[in-house]
Amino acid sequence: MRVEAPARPWATGLLVTLSLAGYILQVVLDPARFVVDGPIVGEWWRVATSPFVYANVWYALGAITTIAIFAYLLERRHNALVVLALFALGGAGGAAVEAALDTNPVALGGNGAALALAAAWLVPDLLRRRRGEEPEGDLVGVGVLVALMLAMPAATFEASWVAGLTGLAAGVLSGLVLSRVHSSR
Repeated sequence: MRVEAPARPWATGLLVTLSLAGYILQVVLDPARFVVDGPIVGEWWRVATSPFVYANVWYALGAITTIAIFAYLLERRHNALVVLALFALGGAGGAAVEAALDTNPVALGGNGAALALAAAWLVPDLLRRRRGEEPEGDLVGVGVLVALMLAMPAATFEASWVAGLTGLAAGVLSGLVLSRVHSSR
C-alpha cells in the first residue's frame, strides 16, 4: 500500500513570505500608501495590502507566527484555497469593515487574518469536545494564540479591534461550514 505525502503548503509559504516582505518593505517605502490608515476614498485596494504591512516587530512576530501555524494546519486538513479564502476574509475583510465603520480607520497587519485561521481550526475541535470526543489539537495553545491576537489592539495602535473581531467571526462561521463539509466526506 502506497501512502502519498501531503502536498507542499504553498499557500502558507506565500502568505508568510508576503507578510515578511511587507514588514521589510515598509522600512523602505511609505507604508501609508499600502494600508488602511485614514479614509480610503477611491483606494479600496488598500484593504487587500493592509494585512501584509506591520509597523511593529512584536505585532508582526505574533501575527505572522499565528498565521503560519494555522494556515499550515488548515492547508493540510483542507486545501490551499481554503487558507487563501480565510486569510482574505479575516485580513482584507476585517480591514474593509474597519474602513466602513470608522471615519478615521486604522487597520494594519494580519490580526484579523490570524484570528480567522485560528478560529476555523479551533471550531471542529470544540465540536468534538462537545460530543465527548478527544480534540485533534491543543485547545490551550490555540486559546493562548487567539487571546494574544484579540489583545493585540491594546498593545499597538495599528492593530484594529474591528478587524480582529471580524476575522474571529469569519473564522468561526467558516469553521462550522468546513466541519460539516469535512464530516460529510
